[in-house]
Amino acid sequence: MASSKSNIASTPTSDEPLMSAEAYFQLEESAEDRHEFDHGKLLPMSGESIDANQIGQNFAFYFENYLGHKGFHILRLSVKLRVLENRLYRYPDVMVVPSASIRHSHEITEPTLIIEITSEESEIRDRKTKLSEYTSQFNSLRYYVIVDQYEPFIQVYSRTEEGLWQHAIFQELTAILPLPDLDTSIPLSMIYHKVSFLPV
Repeated sequence: MASSKSNIASTPTSDEPLMSAEAYFQLEESAEDRHEFDHGKLLPMSGESIDANQIGQNFAFYFENYLGHKGFHILRLSVKLRVLENRLYRYPDVMVVPSASIRHSHEITEPTLIIEITSEESEIRDRKTKLSEYTSQFNSLRYYVIVDQYEPFIQVYSRTEEGLWQHAIFQELTAILPLPDLDTSIPLSMIYHKVSFLPV
C-alpha cells in the first residue's frame, strides 16, 4: 500500500453541536472516562475486555523490558495521539515513542509504533479509518499493528525505506512478529500469553 496524504479532515455530519478543541482538552483533564475527539465530536472510550487488557499488557511489558532503556517511552491507552491538531485525537491501545520526541505532557505527535486491539465495536475503525489516519499523517511511524482479541490474527503494516507500506498477516501462535526497525521480534505466543479467547 503506497503512502499518501488522505483526506481525513471531513467533519462528521450530525445535528449535535460541535465541541471546540479547547473545551475537549479541559474535559479530558477532569473526566473519569477518556474520549477521542473527531472534528468536534466526542467518541467515548468503551471499557476493555479482560483479553484485550491482557494483550495490551503483554505488549507493554515486552516493549518496556526491551526498549524502555533504549530511549523509548511505552504508553498504554491514557495518552492522546494528536492526529490533526485541534481536530482529531486518538487513544491507541499501545504506543512506542522515542523519548526525545516528546514535547507535550499530554500529547504524542511522533509515534514509532502504534497498536490497536480490535473489538466488535472498533474493528472497522481500526482496520480502515485509523489505518488511513495513522499511515498518512505520521512520517515517524514505522509500524501499525492491528491485533484481534478473539483469535490469533495480527495484521502488521510496516513502512519501507521508500516510504511505501507493506502488509503482513500472522495467524499461528508459533509465528514470530518481526520488527526490524526496532531491532526486535515478538512471538505470538507471548502476545497472546494468558489470553483465553473468551466469548463476548
